[in-house]
Amino acid sequence: MQGLLSLPVVLPAIQNDDFLRIHDVYLISALAAWILVMILFVLAWALIGSFMIPIMYRQRCGAWQAFTLVIRLIAAHGGEILLYCLFWIVLALASAMVGCVAACATCCIVAIPYVGTVILLPVFVCFVHFVVVSPAIWP
Repeated sequence: MQGLLSLPVVLPAIQNDDFLRIHDVYLISALAAWILVMILFVLAWALIGSFMIPIMYRQRCGAWQAFTLVIRLIAAHGGEILLYCLFWIVLALASAMVGCVAACATCCIVAIPYVGTVILLPVFVCFVHFVVVSPAIWP
C-alpha cells in the first residue's frame, strides 16, 4: 500500500533526475499528502480494530459481520467517535511522556524489554481496556 501511495513522488524522480530539485513544492505537497493518507489509514485501522474485537465477542459473530457493524456504528455516532479518537491522541501523548519520564528516572532500565513491560504495565492495560463505550451506542 505504501508503494502505491509513493508512486506520485517516485515516478517523476525516476523519469527526470533534476525534477525533485526544480519542483520542491511538488515534493513537499506529495510527501504531506502521503503522510496524511497514512495517518488516516492508521486511524481507520485503530478504530476498526478497537471496536471489532468487542463486537465480535459480544455479538458472537464473524469478522465481516463485525466490520459492517463497526462501519455502521462509526457512521451513526460520528461525534462520539471523534471525541474517542481525540482522547486516544491525548492518551498516546501522555503515555509517551510517562515512558520518557520512566526512562529518565530509571536510567534507561525501562529500555530492557521485560523490565520495561512490567514497569509500564498499567499504561499498556489502560490502552487495552480503554474500549469502554456507552452501552447506548452498541448494536
